[in-house]
Amino acid sequence: MFLNMSILHHLHTALCRDIRDFDGIARSNRVLAKHLYCFEGILVQVLVDQGKLDDYVIPIGKARIVRTGKDVTLIAWSNGMTYALGAGDELAKEGIEAEVIDLRTLLPLDEETILNSVKKTNKVLVVHEDTKTGGIAGEIAALLCEKAFADLDGPLMRVASLDTPVPYAPSLEEYFLPNAKKVFAAAKELARY
Repeated sequence: MFLNMSILHHLHTALCRDIRDFDGIARSNRVLAKHLYCFEGILVQVLVDQGKLDDYVIPIGKARIVRTGKDVTLIAWSNGMTYALGAGDELAKEGIEAEVIDLRTLLPLDEETILNSVKKTNKVLVVHEDTKTGGIAGEIAALLCEKAFADLDGPLMRVASLDTPVPYAPSLEEYFLPNAKKVFAAAKELARY
């Protein structure tokens, strides 16, 4: 919903993984004097970075390559970064080098970083906690089909929440949400192409 509203060009949409990114993006936004919607997931509260935050500015619309790799690109943001990084560690044990990109902001989207990574790895897996249908991963897939189709050596894959209402029971919620094991399995399958 908020991403669609951002088309009004006076809003930015950010999903921060940690307090350092939140602070940096908020500082950058003050310079631009635009409205910022910054969301955080439940896991963000656990991953708080206690580092010094003075004068730390993150350009809005600039993703960060958190882990470099050559075999597959994992694109994530917010809580999805925890799953992507966990899967990246397990993939490395299997000899698969995953490049992990933290988008940080969804609008504007850092197309350049995404497209450059796809040219390098030729395989893409998008990870997010939204449901598979109607999520931003579909927009990223459209971007890649329009601008990087010739660079893809395998299907563009997504790991997302199930297309059902969010369950209340913790055991069902765990089944509903993506996790590092699901990302690992999908990335390993993708790397075979």
